Amino acid sequence: MAVKYAFLVDSSRCTGCRACEIACKNENKLPMGPRWRRLRSRETGKFPDLKVVNASISCNHCEDPACMRVCPAGAYTKRPDGLVIHDAEKCIGCRYCVMACPYGAPQFNEETGRVGKCRACLERLQQGLEPACVRICMYDALDFGDINDPNSNISQRIKKSGAMPVPGTSLFYIPPDGRAGELLPGEFQEPAAMHWWLNIIRPGGKIVFGAAAAAVAASLAMGAIKKEGGKDNEHR
Repeated sequence: MAVKYAFLVDSSRCTGCRACEIACKNENKLPMGPRWRRLRSRETGKFPDLKVVNASISCNHCEDPACMRVCPAGAYTKRPDGLVIHDAEKCIGCRYCVMACPYGAPQFNEETGRVGKCRACLERLQQGLEPACVRICMYDALDFGDINDPNSNISQRIKKSGAMPVPGTSLFYIPPDGRAGELLPGEFQEPAAMHWWLNIIRPGGKIVFGAAAAAVAASLAMGAIKKEGGKDNEHR
């Protein structure tokens, strides 16, 4: 059976140490600012039974990637193994992908003027190694592997834990004590402005400039802000 890669996030094991963030930045030589992997935290429960729940968030390598659909430069590729790869050499820095992604995965790099995101440490995979974030996590809160291989570590963990698949993605999630599943976004709902760009402007072979481009960007940005409204901020 063909290889199908996926990530697993286990919030019941995550301590919020941020080693995964640091390993990711080091591996990808990222400057201050962009974070291809980041920690999301939330307080749950009622006094006196309170706890902080953590989840390590990154690109979820969607089945139908919004980033790839809105990119006018063709900088994104969906591989047969499930990975969504961004080609920085093709990127024009328009940031449509940044605004379209419901997970905040594409990150704009002010130094290069281009976007970047998790590549599942593709070069490491080609050497038979795990992604840097998975390798560094001493609590096994992250896992990665071939879910089509029943003997892979990730397949065994999914089977034993009953990990929840996040709809439309290559991500499985284990919440602590069955709580805080809301730390991860649900199934992606296409913003109206994204539909307009994909189905009206782009098929006509036109390029959006000036006020029209600003309108699309503003609408997508406002949608992202509203979507995050009411949620706890990520710890920086």
